[in-house]
Amino acid sequence: MAEAGTPGVRSVSRRIVVGLVVAGVVVPVAAQAAEASGTPLTTTARHGSTPAAESGGAGRAIPLVGTVGTVREEKGAAHLASYVLESDGGNDHVAYLRSGDRFVRTPYREAVVSPDGRWVAGVPGHLRYRPADEIVLIDRTGNRKYTVRTPRGVAAPQWSPDGKRVLLTAYKSTKTVGFITIDVAHRVPALSETGKPRPAQQIGADGRFFWNGDGSGVMRSEEDGSIALYGLTGRRTRLYKRAGTVEEWNSPPSLFSPSGRTFATYLDDGTGKDREIGVVDASTGRVVHRVRGGFTGFFGWYGDDRLIVRYEGKGEPRPVAFRYLDLAGKARGTLVKEKLVLGPGNADFTAQITRLQFMR
Repeated sequence: MAEAGTPGVRSVSRRIVVGLVVAGVVVPVAAQAAEASGTPLTTTARHGSTPAAESGGAGRAIPLVGTVGTVREEKGAAHLASYVLESDGGNDHVAYLRSGDRFVRTPYREAVVSPDGRWVAGVPGHLRYRPADEIVLIDRTGNRKYTVRTPRGVAAPQWSPDGKRVLLTAYKSTKTVGFITIDVAHRVPALSETGKPRPAQQIGADGRFFWNGDGSGVMRSEEDGSIALYGLTGRRTRLYKRAGTVEEWNSPPSLFSPSGRTFATYLDDGTGKDREIGVVDASTGRVVHRVRGGFTGFFGWYGDDRLIVRYEGKGEPRPVAFRYLDLAGKARGTLVKEKLVLGPGNADFTAQITRLQFMR
């Protein structure tokens, strides 16, 4: 396994009992030896398909590391590529990656797979609230790992739509100062500062940046409630007003639908469990759909007209389900079921799924 040198810089307590039902297709995977140390995994992804099945079934049961549960996958168009388990009141995050018909624990708090399945971007360490000073890029086809030092602390990796660049939110101490992009071909981090540093109580969430629909710029929620679009030099180029705010905590793989024409926001104030999602036309800034349905959070897209959301029930153990909805708010399938069990002293749960990445 090869480690890259440090490239230059250019400026410009919950125990979880989980049963998962994933409506999707298993993308062929050539599994290599993969351990918790983060050995690269090899995968071949399929593109261009859309969800085919609208209901669950028997499928194949695949055990999930870190949980008492399984993934069940059927013929369709999506598979679970990675997930993150949260514990210790949100302080500890552990990422798990798929390797064939199993998932392996990684040394990363976040590990996201590129759209073509070739690359993994991992943020080292499991402490949620401390920016990392490097990122690890794993080339699964070449069985190589590259460690790239960054000019600022980083968190919240996201792949560009073409899978050629990684976006990271940049921090100085506990303030966001801008963003960093890394081209995987050259692995040179480019820091773009976006003006006055912004306080961030939650590293990797508050003020984090996302790619826009075509990878030509990035966006984030501003402190005044608007959503700003930035060019890759860090200059603000557009402001969306009255379009809602973006999901920051659960870090969906993309705010944008697969076509890149629309993106998802929250239209409510976030104080209740019954959230309202806005689907925004990126060209006009107009909210074209308002989706409600008793869910507690947005976790990504499952096709151009499907949203992945989380439902939470009552009681102990507490039932939780991740489902995909159509844009009228009707549930079309269940992706994940889990039961949260209180830990010692009944003060908190020991672990729970906080992020999911489904691949088409």
